Amino acid sequence: MKICISSSGSNKDSLVDARFGRCQYFAIYDGKNFNFIKNETLQTTRGAGIAAAQKVTDLDCEILITGNIGPNAFNVLQAAGVKVFTSVFGKTVIKALKNYQEGKLSQTKVSTGRFGRGKRWQ
Repeated sequence: MKICISSSGSNKDSLVDARFGRCQYFAIYDGKNFNFIKNETLQTTRGAGIAAAQKVTDLDCEILITGNIGPNAFNVLQAAGVKVFTSVFGKTVIKALKNYQEGKLSQTKVSTGRFGRGKRWQ
């Protein structure tokens, strides 16, 4: 099972990035090792969350761990069957993974970000 963690840097001691769609890197854990992939859609003006969600599904990840996720990205991941875990703040990538493995994270049932559909939520 592959796990994606939104990361602010390119190593397991980097902090989990609070922004999924505009995170710096995707930390992909394959059960043994991490692979850090630069988020190429970070600087796009629109649709960063959807593009990031599509990348996660293209990488065959089954789990996403992040700080927040907007409604459009959340919907893409839900449709693909990816389980989303949010509200992970102030933790390193390796600590977030350990918390997941220990059952300390709760699966998210709704988006947590304030953006989507090109405008700010009211």
